[in-house]
Amino acid sequence: MDTRAKNSFSDENQRAVIMFLYFQKHTAAEIHRQLVQVLGKTALSKRSVRLWCQRFKEGNYDVKESRSRPYISDDIIQERIDKLEEAFDETRAWSLRALSAKTGLSRPMCHRIITENLKMKKILAKWVPRELSPSQLETRVVYCKDNLRNYNQQQSRLSHTVAIDETWVSLYRPPEKDQSKQWLRRGEKPKSMAVPDRFGSKVMIILAMDIRGICYYEILNQNEKIGFARYLEFLKRLMEKWHGNQQHTVWILDDNARPHRHASVTQWIEDNNIERWLQPPYSPDLSPCDYGCFHALKRAIGGVHYQNIGSLKQAIDNEISRGNANERYLAVQRLPERWLLCVNNKGEFL
Repeated sequence: MDTRAKNSFSDENQRAVIMFLYFQKHTAAEIHRQLVQVLGKTALSKRSVRLWCQRFKEGNYDVKESRSRPYISDDIIQERIDKLEEAFDETRAWSLRALSAKTGLSRPMCHRIITENLKMKKILAKWVPRELSPSQLETRVVYCKDNLRNYNQQQSRLSHTVAIDETWVSLYRPPEKDQSKQWLRRGEKPKSMAVPDRFGSKVMIILAMDIRGICYYEILNQNEKIGFARYLEFLKRLMEKWHGNQQHTVWILDDNARPHRHASVTQWIEDNNIERWLQPPYSPDLSPCDYGCFHALKRAIGGVHYQNIGSLKQAIDNEISRGNANERYLAVQRLPERWLLCVNNKGEFL
């Protein structure tokens, strides 16, 4: 075809050819290739060919350029909505690509119906510690109601509450993704950060929080774990440091780990007139150390290679001092609020 003929072949003529070849079951890539073979540089782009093929697939056969959406009858729209709702009855985790293959609708059409007609948006699933059985949900509600009743009888009990838990801390913890952002000039590339093969030795930290923040903690020896004897020693030192000569009853909140519930620990608590808040199983969302301390503490000391346990302890000391001064670890104050939320959520995780 000579140059004059190529130039006289309008875009609308090309769209008519695209529709003809589309109905002959040619793919968008094949159609574009044929247009280029005949028309050369005057052929429509591959993206344009693909978009027009999608329009034909959706039932719009008007080859005139129009930025307005084609008219589609209400019956057809409802039929497409029904297809998508039927797919969502199977699972809510579809990708647009999978939905398109499932329903026969194009991805833009699927997205438009989902967002405009079904008023849906895709968000990450909520990760929870475990799936709770009906009886475990009921236990969470009952325990929280009992705790709220004790709190409402004498709200000053919260001032004499200490929450206790333990966690592992590594000599090296890589910074989180948002902590790895870098300021760059135009044209600069960010420095890459290799994921470490190992995070270094781990040590266990046992930590206590009261209404003012982190009040006491101990770092165990390397490879040492909490047993009932070690936990009992911690409790005795904690009470000496924290309780002192106070005349008020101390209330502690710890979880259901075996060392915490050992008979000798329970007996010592009873002998010293210490009360326990009820803590339902599998409930880190109701433990101040879990929901209000451990992640923030590890994040603050992360990104540094500590040479030994001593330097790690110093970093933890510094962070606890800063965090308490900035009122970053006041999670115990939120306990009544979280107990009430758990009751209102019928035991579901917060």
